[in-house]
Formats: sequence, C-alpha cells, structure tokens
Amino acid sequence: MVRFGVLLAALLGLLACSRGPEDDLSGAGAVRIAAAASLKPVLPDVVAEYARKHPGARVTVTYGASGNFYAQLSQGAPFDVFLSADMAYPQRLAEAGLVAGDPRVYAAGRLVLWSLRSSNLNTEWPGVLEGEEVRRIAIANPRHAPYGRAAEEALRAAGVLDRVQPKLVFGESVEQAATFVRTGSAEVGLLPKSQAVAPPMLDEGVWTDIPDELYEPILHGAVVMKSAAEADAAGSFVDFLFGPEARAIFARGGLGRPSE
Repeated sequence: MVRFGVLLAALLGLLACSRGPEDDLSGAGAVRIAAAASLKPVLPDVVAEYARKHPGARVTVTYGASGNFYAQLSQGAPFDVFLSADMAYPQRLAEAGLVAGDPRVYAAGRLVLWSLRSSNLNTEWPGVLEGEEVRRIAIANPRHAPYGRAAEEALRAAGVLDRVQPKLVFGESVEQAATFVRTGSAEVGLLPKSQAVAPPMLDEGVWTDIPDELYEPILHGAVVMKSAAEADAAGSFVDFLFGPEARAIFARGGLGRPSE
C-alpha cells in the first residue's frame, strides 16, 4: 500500500510537470479565445495592443474552423470567447443558452482569388478557373468554414460551380486551403482577404477581389461564453474589438467595419 501511494504521488507529479506555460490559465485576466483561422494574420496585433492597454492581462488564442469550434463549445470546450467568421455559429450558441449576452458583429470579411506570383497566372475572375492551367482550386470546407460557404456561393453566382466542381479541393480551414495554394497543391484559392494582405502571402502572391454581390456578407461574430472562467476579462477583450485601436488593425488586415 505504501509503495502504491509513492507511485501514485510520483505519477501525479509527472503529470503536473508536463503542463506547459500555455496551459496555465489560472489567475485574473486570463482569457481563452477560440478564433476563426482567417483571423490568424491580424488577431495577434489586436492581442498585443490589448495587452499594452491592459498590463498584466493574459490572452491565449487557438485558431481553427468556426464550425469545429461551434461543435466543441456546444460540448463544453473550455474557452471564454468565441470569435467566429460568421454570425450563424455564435447565434446557435446563444439560442442554446450557452453565451452571456447577444452575439456582436466585430468585423466584415472579403473574399479574394489568390495565386502564387511565381505561377504567372492571369487571375481574371472567373475565367481563369475554367482554364487548362488550373487543375485544382482550393477553398475551405463549406461544411464548417464560413469562407468556404462564401466561396461556394460566389462560384455558383458566377455560373461556374458545376463546371469547376471536379477541380475543388477542400481545406479543413482557410489556413489549410491557403497552404494548398502556397505549396503548389492547387493553382488558385478562394481565400479571405485578411490572408492575402498579410505576410508571407502578401509577398508570395497576387489576388483579385471577388465581387461582394456574389456572396452573402461575411459578418464575423463575437460571444463571451456563459461558462467563462474570467467573465469580466473576457467581456473587456470583446469590448476592445470595437474600439479605435482594434478597428484600425482590422482595417489594415483586410477586414471591413460592419455597419452597426
């Protein structure tokens, strides 16, 4: 029995030591954020500015597909804030009684057609998509990525979806879809402008804005989870998204200001 107790104590000690600094989310000001992958080029600057304005605050961000986060949050995933690339998923969480307050639109996204500069492709929309030089077109999976749904809508509205369907390859998120094009696994991608205007894609590629009228507005929604461990800090961060500092960062990063 004594030997078992010693072994158990040792095991628990090893488990405790295996936690990295990013796992230590206790303490005032810690905010755990689940963020759409399209925000990865721009959100770090917002977080840095928030930390500058709120000394001592700590923010941890995990990026992924909005639909995947919705599924995880529905099952009680330990996030304080959800920054989605649409309003539908935050609204569903609100309807399920899982959020504090109403979902708020913090930004509006745009869709671009992007290709590597070195490919020398003519990125004329939508003609290039049907050309023989384009064998694969990358988009995020429409089943759980709002930008993937927007891409599919744009292709349908442009009258080319049925003809280019065999060329479509789906990334689990917009980040993976962009990787397909950057690595040559696809010749072009329908991607968030926030990716196109940020390094390294800014330097690597060329893009064409896809007409806004071809897809529903990509309104990004924010919610504070009712289960937030640091509700006040989480609310403070979400409020910061609507201030002039965050607005300016979003604008530089290709995200528009929604009409409120």
